[in-house]
Amino acid sequence: MDYADCKREMVETIEAYLICLDQNLRMLNLLQVYEVLTIEQEKNLSKKTKQIRKTVNALKKRLEFKKDTNYLYICINEILEVFLEVKNNEEELIDILETKAQFPHATSTKLFIEYCICELGIRMFMGFKDRRRFILLGYKLYDKIEGIKS
Repeated sequence: MDYADCKREMVETIEAYLICLDQNLRMLNLLQVYEVLTIEQEKNLSKKTKQIRKTVNALKKRLEFKKDTNYLYICINEILEVFLEVKNNEEELIDILETKAQFPHATSTKLFIEYCICELGIRMFMGFKDRRRFILLGYKLYDKIEGIKS
């Protein structure tokens, strides 16, 4: 895998995460509108999501301007940390939703809560696959960097 392929794959994944983060913000807003989340819970989770989004945007911009294999390797580690933050944020929301699903709600609200739990579960599974792919990409870059040093 050459530098351009690696960079392209990283940028595509980052762009997909930006879309997911936007969807999470919309989901949080809807959950608050349907009174599944309190205003405070929604603000807290939205704040975390917006902060993660800023970090992802900054990584994407830095990645676009750097043309160094060593930098790609550093970026992979930073992206893996961001993936972990996204996972933690989504797990926190799932915990809240699973607790809320146990209480009586209107049928439509209960179905909406269950849908959100499923959607977040799928995203977490896809995130797991992305993390594995980035770890493998990191190994390939590391081998390439070590090969250059030798």
